[in-house]
Amino acid sequence: MLAKHTVYIIKCEPHFPKVIQVARRYNHFIWLRNILQKQFPSTFIPPTPEKNRLASLTKNKKFFEERRSDLERFLNRLEVIPYFHSNQALLIFLTCPESTFIKKTTQFEKELMIISSSERLRSLNPSCAAIKLPTDLDFEIERYRNEFSVRRQELDEIYTKCLQLLMSYEREKLVVEKFNEALAQLGVVEDQFPRRDLKKRSDANLKDWEVFHEEMYNLFLRHFTRNIRHELQDAESLIENVVELENLRVRHDKLLRTMEKWATYNELSVEQMEQKKADGDAEAELSSLIDICTKIVVNNSDQGWQDRVVDYRKGLRSYSKEMLQTFHSIASGDF
Repeated sequence: MLAKHTVYIIKCEPHFPKVIQVARRYNHFIWLRNILQKQFPSTFIPPTPEKNRLASLTKNKKFFEERRSDLERFLNRLEVIPYFHSNQALLIFLTCPESTFIKKTTQFEKELMIISSSERLRSLNPSCAAIKLPTDLDFEIERYRNEFSVRRQELDEIYTKCLQLLMSYEREKLVVEKFNEALAQLGVVEDQFPRRDLKKRSDANLKDWEVFHEEMYNLFLRHFTRNIRHELQDAESLIENVVELENLRVRHDKLLRTMEKWATYNELSVEQMEQKKADGDAEAELSSLIDICTKIVVNNSDQGWQDRVVDYRKGLRSYSKEMLQTFHSIASGDF
């Protein structure tokens, strides 16, 4: 860790030729995701951890580890998406030395080719191309946005409570430690009493409670808090997809009005005819792009979301199971 910012070391297995590891800052991960969003509109790009969500807790080293864990998860999720394997932005992120990273990314952005053609997206999402869109598309898109906005709000509140509960576990562990110190001191005092034939206090089980609270913290963090945070992050990403789609539709409506305006002209100059043709081609491509982007959003919002939630629910059930096992262990003295 440096004085002003945290650096994350990235090692790929197998590693790239002549590259063992690279160091990246949080903002570099954000750069990568922003580029991918530009290249693949309305496509689900795995989320990065929100910077401000843990801002009030950054003095706690455990929460630095949570950010590191989420950034690692971001890269691992990119890895399993086939059409990112040859992506130039990802390649720069994983291989460029720290000393030239800013210069390289600046140059890349200047030369950036936005991969947003409808044909390209259809080839990358063959399963979505066959999706039949709902008749009342405006209603469905608005429904997606409203439902995920409600989910985001509710999940955000739950996540806040999760953080509060984690801090409560930490406080309880410290209280138990202080309690055991006081109890040990009582034992020292009692040993000095004249009646040494009295049975001594046994605090072995109470010592287990220190470990118990630490274990409760770890279980709740691993199986519950992270799952809620990841579900929240994915809900926010899906809202981004819907907003991107809405922006594309606004652009298309503007082009349609331009084409309607061209239809009012009785005569056109050569330059105007060329512009009219360019606008017509742009409108046709944008219309096709909106079609495949809409299908991608529908797929991610329906079946894609259900698949993610199944995984989250498994984690939550694991928390309950392991928590009860921990209770039984300490009750039986096997902790």
